[in-house]
Amino acid sequence: MRFVQFIVLIFIFSGCLNEPDCIVTSTNLVKIYFKKDSKTSREITFTKINVSGLTKDFYAGQKVSSVILPVNPGDVESTFTFYFEKRVETVHLAYTKQTEVISASCGAFTNYSNLMVPETSFKVDSIKIINNQLLLNATSNLEIYLD
Repeated sequence: MRFVQFIVLIFIFSGCLNEPDCIVTSTNLVKIYFKKDSKTSREITFTKINVSGLTKDFYAGQKVSSVILPVNPGDVESTFTFYFEKRVETVHLAYTKQTEVISASCGAFTNYSNLMVPETSFKVDSIKIINNQLLLNATSNLEIYLD
């Protein structure tokens, strides 16, 4: 009798393996950390941060050492304008967008990869790409080193 129950359980659980995994780890959010040096973060009080193509101001009046900002989902590039400490600095990001379908039941999602910084008003050597894919589980995408 136990053998029959075991066989029934195998058939039940094997049916679950036919469906694809619908977990999507892709996101349209870029994670930027501000650093003094490789080991020390730098807190900045932002007047505001703007993202091209979006009308909302981000992090207005907030003192933070990292920000999470959306890229423009309708484009393959976004410009972030940072207003802080009587400065205005920009970072222009370019990326590849690819729509992927896991299955009919899971639907489609957009994958953002090949993150690049073709232009910035910060010192060129002060920006480091840590992870060139926008993923939920990525700890950081960019580090910006400031005095």
